[in-house]
Amino acid sequence: MDVVNMDRCTQQPRLYVGMVLLLIFAEVLGLYGTIVGILMLTRSGMDVTECVY
Repeated sequence: MDVVNMDRCTQQPRLYVGMVLLLIFAEVLGLYGTIVGILMLTRSGMDVTECVY
C-alpha cells in the first residue's frame, strides 16, 4: 500500500478497523506457520530433512 491509500484508511474509521483486523490475522497466521515449521524441524530426524531428489 502506498501513502495515499494509508491516508484514506486513517480518515475512514470503518476501513481503518478492517485494515487493522486484517493485519492482526495476517501476523497471527505468519507466526503460527513459523512456530509449526520450527517444531517440525526440531522433532524430525536427520534423514527426514534431507532432500532425496
